[in-house]
Amino acid sequence: QGNASASETYPIHLGRGVRLTASACFAGRSGAPVFAIDQDTTSVSVSIESIGADRSGRSAGASDGIYVGSTAAGASPTLTGYAVIRGVSVGVRIDGGTVNGNFTITDVRDTGILCRSDTRPTAASSYRGSVTVSRAATNDVFAGTNCTLSGSYHLGENTGTCSMPKLNNFGIYAESNASVTANVYTYCMNSDGVSLRNNPALAINSPTVTINSGRFQRSGCAGIYAEVGRITINGTTFDHNHWGVIQRSANSSTDPLMSLVNLTGTTSGGSISRNTFACNNQSEPGACCTASSCPTGYNIWNNSGLRLDATNNYWEDSPVSVC
Repeated sequence: QGNASASETYPIHLGRGVRLTASACFAGRSGAPVFAIDQDTTSVSVSIESIGADRSGRSAGASDGIYVGSTAAGASPTLTGYAVIRGVSVGVRIDGGTVNGNFTITDVRDTGILCRSDTRPTAASSYRGSVTVSRAATNDVFAGTNCTLSGSYHLGENTGTCSMPKLNNFGIYAESNASVTANVYTYCMNSDGVSLRNNPALAINSPTVTINSGRFQRSGCAGIYAEVGRITINGTTFDHNHWGVIQRSANSSTDPLMSLVNLTGTTSGGSISRNTFACNNQSEPGACCTASSCPTGYNIWNNSGLRLDATNNYWEDSPVSVC
């Protein structure tokens, strides 16, 4: 009960089928993960009241709330469970392995969920389930090399009024060969709700994202931004962002398969699941609207020579006045 001992050796390594249920606060120590699931292929289950801060909310400066990964060839540790994580640099770091969870992550100095295979680049990393992230300085969720994300993501402040300056930067940031299939809700992002970005240091820059439902509100740049890869969006509302959706590329093609963004609102089964665009032409405060520069916003901005199919959607103007 209460606060775990500050003299504990961190990280606490969990393995070999451990099930940990604790109504206690594990603050950890500066520069180290609080928990590590890193012993070969193992399955761990947790339910923990607080990771990264003591009961009064004081952070100990831990690097990761939970680290999942292994240096052993072929290893794929698995974590299942629930925890509140706060006051760390990275909430959950998945570095080769699988997390099935329902985590609440707040006040992180860097990223809420960081899913990327670094130690063994050929290993698969995945997060399945739901997560709520708020007040993440860099990314609420980062999907990188060999990462697969699925589930439901509630990201941002969601308090009715955004803090100024905004306390969340990117909702989901995807690069490399990451694959994301999810319901996504973002609110009060300083930059983008979902961002597919080119990383010149990587050999592969082709993330794929499918959003089956969600809502993007109050993004300081775009609800969706894509400059690489492919993103398909169905049944999602975009309102009060600086831009609803941006497709940006130096390439030109009439081939629909070359498009980065698919906004047809057509599901894989062929049924129509319309997106809604409204009030995205305002000067929403954030990274793209500052005192020195605040360009006009739009529902959709096709900043490329590629096709952008946005049929089957609901619009605030009919016919569409600006595209």
